[in-house]
Amino acid sequence: MATEPSNKFGNYNKGDIDPTTGYPIKYIPYQTSNLCISIDSELNLNWNASEELNFIPDFGEIISQVNLADSIVDRIFSRKKNRIAYKKILAEVLSRALEDSDSKSARNILKEVNSRILQHSQEEIRINYILSAFFSVITVGLLIILSIVFEKDILNFLGNDKNTFTIIIATLLGGIGAFITSFFRFQNYKGSIIAGLFIHRLDGSLRVFYGLIAGMTICLAIKGKVFAGFADTQSTWLIYFFAVVAGASEALIPNLIKQTEKETNFRDSKDLKFKGTELSNELEHETIIPSADMTDAKNHTLNQENKEEILQKESSE
Repeated sequence: MATEPSNKFGNYNKGDIDPTTGYPIKYIPYQTSNLCISIDSELNLNWNASEELNFIPDFGEIISQVNLADSIVDRIFSRKKNRIAYKKILAEVLSRALEDSDSKSARNILKEVNSRILQHSQEEIRINYILSAFFSVITVGLLIILSIVFEKDILNFLGNDKNTFTIIIATLLGGIGAFITSFFRFQNYKGSIIAGLFIHRLDGSLRVFYGLIAGMTICLAIKGKVFAGFADTQSTWLIYFFAVVAGASEALIPNLIKQTEKETNFRDSKDLKFKGTELSNELEHETIIPSADMTDAKNHTLNQENKEEILQKESSE
């Protein structure tokens, strides 16, 4: 934005250098002798006004909302056609606020354009999310096909280890299961407009990646007899079925991990309690000498152990 005392704003043409950004002007949505609202070659929305214009009291609030909407348009919409269309509507908001001093009309248009940007942005986010997941699962599908076609070569490379081959296929099938869930949730997916498209593209790919992890985890759990160990003695298709279900489920793997952690923590707590009972008497008679650094503390521990060895030798003699 720039304000100048002259009335030269009606002389700006397409291709002229915009005084605000220094880029060539590509579109001029609104132009008078006192005001020029333009869109440059980098699709920046700019406005240059004469000092003769009277700014309405709430212009600062309106321009802040316009700038926010403009930044969201740049962040979300990758197609230039969509960005230009919304920026032209935002230019209309600026013209009402600057030239007409019509705050009510400017706010009404701004409210309508914000609503359209919100709806269109959500649709753009959903499309980028599902496309990212789709291309990721296509890659996984190709790897499954290649693994089946070159099964003999892969087994030779693995030293004829069929268990490892089964884990590989189960891992890939977990990604297929994750995409199934992502596809069914596509219509109800709501992302963050402020986050931008990259985060949602990453989210779509990570959904498939999490499915890969889930498929591998459930296969290892079956092989280790931690979960559904009976499936390891059945056809490998049963393991593959569990892998797809694990990839599609957001509760199966977390619950399995929580169950394992609970059992592990329970055993660890019993071990610690047992060890603590044994060491309690020794700690009661041990004198704790504070030290300035870890080296002194380590030396003190070694000296204490040497003393205990000497006492044991003396008692045995």
